[in-house]
Parts: sequence; structure tokens; C-alpha cells
Amino acid sequence: MTKKDVKWIRQNRDTIFFVLAGFVLFILLLVLYLTGFYRSIDSFMASFVLTIRSPFLTTILLLISNLIGTYFLAIPLFLIILLLKFRHRLSELPAIIVSLVAVNGFGFSLKTFFHRMRPVFDLVTETGYSFPSMHTYNGVMIYGILILILKRYYPSSWYRNGAIVLFVILMFLTGFSRIYLSVHYTSDVLTGFALGLISLGVLSYFMKKR
Repeated sequence: MTKKDVKWIRQNRDTIFFVLAGFVLFILLLVLYLTGFYRSIDSFMASFVLTIRSPFLTTILLLISNLIGTYFLAIPLFLIILLLKFRHRLSELPAIIVSLVAVNGFGFSLKTFFHRMRPVFDLVTETGYSFPSMHTYNGVMIYGILILILKRYYPSSWYRNGAIVLFVILMFLTGFSRIYLSVHYTSDVLTGFALGLISLGVLSYFMKKR
């Protein structure tokens, strides 16, 4: 491996990490699908969340889920714009917008193709098909973008690192909330994570080039 190769890897480590993590998860999901074991996981998690439901937990997870929903999505998107503006990096915004539009177009195309029905014990009413989880897909993208902006353009500090940890937690809780609310199966959510990580890696590469 040459010095040029090492330099390229260091410069694109975010891209490499996200894409590899996404592909590893995708391969795992493919194995689960081919063996049929995904049904057991879906069934187990669907039963498990019924045992831990409580009014308090439902309120918290519904709020977290709604942050990536239609009515509250403007909040994290506004935060992305604000963080970019403070560092004079609004030139990144077109690539981010294009990627989010492409992600949603691709995700809803998959929903239409697979026609998977949603679970029946849902706590909230959702329309459309179940596979993949678009809340999870968008959650990985949006919180991942916030993490990339903080990591690349803001100096290390306790509040920057704390915000990164918070966004990672929100990313995972967004996925879990969709299982908890019984609007998605676990395999829907894991697929959303895999697609989100790969898409985030691709966006990360193009953001780096600007």
C-alpha cells in the first residue's frame, strides 16, 4: 500500500466506515432472509415490545419518532442549516438536499415493490407499506449528517462530543421507536439502518470533495 493510498483512506475514513457497516448489516440481513430466520426475530421483537409498553415510554418514543415525521422534520433540517451557516459551509446544502430527496424516492420505490403489510398491533396509525422503515432510513441520514457536520467543521469540545453522542442515541432510538410503536417489523428497521449507512457514506464522500 502506497502513501497515497494511506492518505486517501485517512481522508475518507468516514465514508469507508459507513459504507462497510451498511454492507455488513445488509449481508447479515440477506442471510437472515435466505434462511427465513428473520421471521423469528420479527416475531420475538413484536412480542417483546408489547411486554415493555407504558404510557411514559410511549410518550417519549412517539416524540422521538415524530422528530423524523412530516410535521416535525423541519426541526432537525433547520439545525443542519444553522450548523452549516455558522461555519460558512452552506455550499454543502445542495448535496444534502439532493441526497435526502434521492433517499426518499428510492425508499418509497422499495415499499411499492415489496408491498409488505405493517404489523397489526400498532399504537399509531400509519399508511403505506412497511418495508423498509423510512423513519429509520431518514433518521440515519439526518442525524448522521448532523454528526458529520459537527465532526468535520467544529472543534472538539465537551458540548460538541455530547451532541454527537445525543444524535447517535436518537438515531438508534428512532429505529427502536418504530418497532415499539408496532408500525414496523425489526427487519424493516434493520434494512433502514443498512440503507441509511450506505447512503450516508456516499454523501460523506461527496461532501468531502466540495
